[in-house]
Amino acid sequence: MIPQINGNIYYMKTDGLFQPVFGKNWIAETLSNVMLAPAGRSYTIQITQRVYGGEIRRYELNSRDFFDYFSGNCDLYFGIETVERDVLTGTLILADKNVGNIHIAFVSISVLDLLNGGTMKIQLDANIPKHNVETIFGKKREGKPQIFKEIK
Repeated sequence: MIPQINGNIYYMKTDGLFQPVFGKNWIAETLSNVMLAPAGRSYTIQITQRVYGGEIRRYELNSRDFFDYFSGNCDLYFGIETVERDVLTGTLILADKNVGNIHIAFVSISVLDLLNGGTMKIQLDANIPKHNVETIFGKKREGKPQIFKEIK
């Protein structure tokens, strides 16, 4: 289990090469990698967003479009909350570098959908001012992986 929200990407050394972890044996790390380094498989994301005035908006889009939209302007952090009955839940924090807000995505996906490129559900709370929590988010090193963590 991943004990905290972080920017870690998990790797495994195979035949002398480091590959991002992906598979049932490392299911929590697999979801973390999918959320923080979304290359490879594509997922359908069903988003429910609560906005001001009690309005609820629902969207469905491809995971590549979702991450393309946020990745240029946001630092991403993720943590697993639960792994129960073949369903994983976690929290993705997207810290906007330009506006100074954060977006929080509460993620839910079945193990089967995670491994096969199925459907992910997200409850999105967007544009939360982060001026009171600035010290949580450190400066991201440009041009280098934030954290390189090998799994044996």
